[in-house]
Amino acid sequence: MRFTAHARAHCAECHGVETSVEDFSPNADAPDFSVVANTPGMTERALVVWLQTSHPTMPDLIIPPEVRDNLVAYIMTLKKK
Repeated sequence: MRFTAHARAHCAECHGVETSVEDFSPNADAPDFSVVANTPGMTERALVVWLQTSHPTMPDLIIPPEVRDNLVAYIMTLKKK
């Protein structure tokens, strides 16, 4: 899947991006994707805005819209029901 390849190539340096129990964020300040998904009030729209906003602790990444949308969809699959 292209979005998981993007996550592995660009996000996994800091974030835990996989769904396995052994996967964790290498950077203590960067939450696992499952933590992001389960943040109270987190929605797809909130993630899109968050990914388009610069953050002091996150590099300025330009994520193509189709990759961003797939990445957001993937992260939201990690939300507990």
